[in-house]
Amino acid sequence: MLKNLLYTFFWIFLFLPSAQAQVSNRFVSAYQHYQNGKDLYNKNQFGPSIIAFQKFTEMAPNAPQNYDAQIYILLSKLKLQHKNTSRQLTRLALQNTGMPVNNFALFELGNHYFSKSKYRQAKKYYSKVDASEYDYENYEKIQFNLGYSYFKINEMDVAKRRFERIKNKTTSPYYLRTNYFYGYICYAQKQFEEAIENWSKLGDKGPKTMQLQLAQIYYGKGDYKQAIEKAKLANINKLNQASDLLLGKCYFQQANYENAYIYLKNIDSDKLTNEEKAQIAYCEYLYEHPEKATALLSEISSSEGSLGQMANYYLAKTYLKNSDKKNAFSALAISKNIEEDKNIQELSLFNYAKLCFELNRHTEAFSALELFQKKYPKKIIAGGYLEPRAIYTSDTYEKTGNYGAENRTIHLGLDFWLPPETKVSAMFDGEVVTAVNDEGDKEYGGLVILKHNIEDLEFYTLYGHNTVESVLKNKIGSKVDKGDVIAEIANYPENGNWAP
Repeated sequence: MLKNLLYTFFWIFLFLPSAQAQVSNRFVSAYQHYQNGKDLYNKNQFGPSIIAFQKFTEMAPNAPQNYDAQIYILLSKLKLQHKNTSRQLTRLALQNTGMPVNNFALFELGNHYFSKSKYRQAKKYYSKVDASEYDYENYEKIQFNLGYSYFKINEMDVAKRRFERIKNKTTSPYYLRTNYFYGYICYAQKQFEEAIENWSKLGDKGPKTMQLQLAQIYYGKGDYKQAIEKAKLANINKLNQASDLLLGKCYFQQANYENAYIYLKNIDSDKLTNEEKAQIAYCEYLYEHPEKATALLSEISSSEGSLGQMANYYLAKTYLKNSDKKNAFSALAISKNIEEDKNIQELSLFNYAKLCFELNRHTEAFSALELFQKKYPKKIIAGGYLEPRAIYTSDTYEKTGNYGAENRTIHLGLDFWLPPETKVSAMFDGEVVTAVNDEGDKEYGGLVILKHNIEDLEFYTLYGHNTVESVLKNKIGSKVDKGDVIAEIANYPENGNWAP
């Protein structure tokens, strides 16, 4: 019995090292499959990687690396677009918190969704990654991709904080892109100086859209020279309308209307602001395209404030170029009552009064001129020389010429609109040759004519629309000196029934 027992132990001790060696060799062989699987995964050979990890789990089902192998198998399937893999991978990783490989799984899930432009899902996984466990290259990748994901879902403040972590790393492969998007967020948030600072790091490597956005910043700052320079760099077809519009606006602000019109004339007005339409309309007005000017100005004539005032004033001037006095009158009636731009209001009121007269709306003309003289007491209204006047086509001004009946059409005098009883002085030394009451509707009323001789030149000056009493004080043949009072302005109807 003892002999048999000793014999048994002899064989056990004899074969024990051999069994241990077999187990050890089996684990080493299994671990080789595990390491091979990781190497294949890193080489993007995902099919063979799955096979290697599956062999490992079969050979060493209880090994500590078994969980990691399951994660890698699912990651490989994710790369190969297997259905439902992301859900399985997420469930496994979240159920086994604390496992180091989970951080890599979350990182790869973020990469997966980022590559598919599914930025909300990418953000979800990237934000769970402990980036401190990665080398700096992957740390930068996580920060950039996470920042970009927030950028794409319009969470700009969070995106900005992510970009800020790596935007000053000049050696980073993400340096230029990070500063572009950081600058863009600053641009969108109207932090223009910061946008310029970050975009300047890109030099000429930024996208054409950035050059246009820089041009818009400089335009807003009133630096039209810089804006023009940047806008000209944004020279690609899809930006042509936008860059041409901005260039036109810059030249317009510099009062270089010729260049402004070159860029503005072909702009599609459908998406323009009213201010932009006004600039184009003004150029059309200057360059004698009344139909285009009228169309644009009519669109914005109902605007409030200075824009509506300007639109109605130039709309009136455009109508007058086409002899459309009725519509011009209506436009001036609006612009004269808007007080935003004092200069345009003054011009509107004056032209309104003048147009009232030409349309035979005398009562309104007199009221408008009285208002003008009250509002602008230091201004002398003068004009009308060589001005075509429709009134001259009436029978009153008809005469017989060499070829039959003809009408005078041009006003040959210079009108001054001044309050009644304003003193009238001689312009030069001279002699009174006429002092009469030229009675009748649309005649001169009290009229004085002086003759002058300067060196060898003899000429006459005529002073009409005065009070009869003041005119008849002058004696024919009497001498007057320059500056002597020779008459006083009359009111209607004594002055020939004109506005004083």
